[in-house]
Amino acid sequence: MPGKRRSMRKTREVLRLHFDLRLGQRQIARSVQISQSTVHEYLARFAASGLSWPLPPEVGDPTVTRCKPPGCWVLGSKIMGPICL
Repeated sequence: MPGKRRSMRKTREVLRLHFDLRLGQRQIARSVQISQSTVHEYLARFAASGLSWPLPPEVGDPTVTRCKPPGCWVLGSKIMGPICL
């Protein structure tokens, strides 16, 4: 069964707290009100994606959406792999 879908706003907040404020995963989880394992998953997917922080302007909220097959993401017109944001 697939997990609950999270908002891009929460994903960006996790990345901001990690990279800008250098908070630990437990602190981020409490702040964003998600589990520590979800924070870990977001950070692992971001690391595997090859993107850098801060995100480039072309990676705006409307351009980052889930697509089929499950686990893939679309960044603009580029389909990313299953472990990407």
